[in-house]
Amino acid sequence: MKRDDRYWRQMVERFSRLTNEMAAADVNEIWNYGPPNPGATPTEIGECREIVPGLLVADHVQLLTVANGWPGFYHDVDLFGTDDFIRGEKLQKAWELLEAADQGSGGLLSIDRAKFLPIAAAQFDIDCFVLGLETGVVRWIAGQEIETFPSIAAFVEGMIRYNEETLTELRVDPWLGAG
Repeated sequence: MKRDDRYWRQMVERFSRLTNEMAAADVNEIWNYGPPNPGATPTEIGECREIVPGLLVADHVQLLTVANGWPGFYHDVDLFGTDDFIRGEKLQKAWELLEAADQGSGGLLSIDRAKFLPIAAAQFDIDCFVLGLETGVVRWIAGQEIETFPSIAAFVEGMIRYNEETLTELRVDPWLGAG
């Protein structure tokens, strides 16, 4: 189901408030917390589609027009923006991690470049999130499949829940068990 611009703005605002709370609670600066990048323009979306054919299901485009990438979206995971798809460095690193995970699973993950697109990846860990170009499903892969979200909207809502859990844990133990 395609969401409207208002829905995405509300999700990004909610996520931004949560990110600010997490940054305040993370007194040991375990992760970086950045604001979302300003929304993509129609020109940026068009350039992105030229570089990566088949890119961007409708909800992904809507999200990009509100938040064109987001550093520190979840722990050390960055949500990719149009620049990441066009330049390709983060995209290539994500593909390397995904293909290694797929190879390690004996091909059971079935990650195919023609059917999936990485939309977020960890900077220092092995977490990657891929969007099913035909289905709109988002899969979280970290060596194995962690979770599947039925849509981009469910993915964002799920990441809000995960960040809320992390915030609760940070408030109890600022070192998250590592101190």
